[in-house]
Formats: sequence, C-alpha cells, structure tokens
Amino acid sequence: MEKLCEIGLNVCIGTDSLASNDSLNLFSEMRTAHRNHPSLTSLDLVKMVTLNPAKALQQDDRLGRIAPGYLADAIAIPYSGGAGMVHDAIVENRNSIEWMIIDGKLVK
Repeated sequence: MEKLCEIGLNVCIGTDSLASNDSLNLFSEMRTAHRNHPSLTSLDLVKMVTLNPAKALQQDDRLGRIAPGYLADAIAIPYSGGAGMVHDAIVENRNSIEWMIIDGKLVK
C-alpha cells in the first residue's frame, strides 16, 4: 500500500467486504491497515476514509471534510487529548458512536 501511495494513487479504505477483517467497522479497517502497513500515519489513514473516497467519487468539492458548503455528515467519538493526537484517537477508537449527523440532521 505504501508503494501505491508513493506513486500518487488515490488509496481509499472502506467496509465493502469481510475480506480484510472480521467486521464491517471502519475503525477496525483502519487499525488493520495500520497493523499491516505501519509506515502509514494515522493522518494518512483518516484521509483514506474521508478525503480520498470523496476524490474517488469526484465529489471532493462537497464531501470528505467539515467545511462551509460541504454536506454535513459527521460522527462524535469520545476524546480528551490534545489536537496533535486526534488522528491517532480516531484510528484507535473502539467506542460506540453516540450520535451522528447525516445531511445536517441529528440521527442518533
């Protein structure tokens, strides 16, 4: 995977099958990718589930980030650390999702 990133391919991580781990949990997919490819940073992995898929769908002008004009889909996970460790906390999250916003509306 490192070589694919190195040559500039848009590598994405998703939950489309049970081939890489035993659940359809995106956090688990990121942890599996990190375990198999330790040179990837947590920031790399978060990009592979947010910005990169938006780019692959040619929707990077409205998906993949929290910014004005982008579709408002978001989740909340517990976190009490500093800003420098937030990507690590996302990848390592094993908690349930307490709430989510889909299309700007609170779902849970």
